[in-house]
Amino acid sequence: MVKTVIVNDSGKLAEVVQFEVPTENFDLKQAIYEACMEYCKTEEGWEKYSAAKIFDVNSFLRYVPNAICEKYRFYQIQKPEVCMVIEKSHPILTKHDMEESQCFQIENVKEYEVCQLTAWFARMWGVMETLGDLPQQDFENMINSLISWAEEFLKKGEQDPILFFQQKIKVSENES
Repeated sequence: MVKTVIVNDSGKLAEVVQFEVPTENFDLKQAIYEACMEYCKTEEGWEKYSAAKIFDVNSFLRYVPNAICEKYRFYQIQKPEVCMVIEKSHPILTKHDMEESQCFQIENVKEYEVCQLTAWFARMWGVMETLGDLPQQDFENMINSLISWAEEFLKKGEQDPILFFQQKIKVSENES
């Protein structure tokens, strides 16, 4: 089975990579995580990670050899079939991971739908901020709100993200 990964950089198409995987339901993200972990435990991998204190998808594509990927039942090829989107600059390993544990831990990654909806809410926030008054929040509070809104939207099975977002803005304004 072939999966095509579209690596995205700030919303612009940056690179397309194809992987051979054993089944359609194969968890490619988890396999990439495991391959990155193994690579970063090597001397060469540790040098790459410790120099930047981050190991993102771009680092994976550049440094992790197919020999390691094959141990996790996937490898890079050159023909497309099924698509999946991964942000090119998304960190896989961070400095925080090293501080929390003696062994590497990959930063918890939200479900793709939550990430996608959070980004969409952030765009709406930016438009509304430009056009009118929104409650003043520091970046960390705003992003935490947007993530929790996206999780709530998906958990409740809401159908209209615009209406949901407007309702959340009203509640947020009333709390301020």
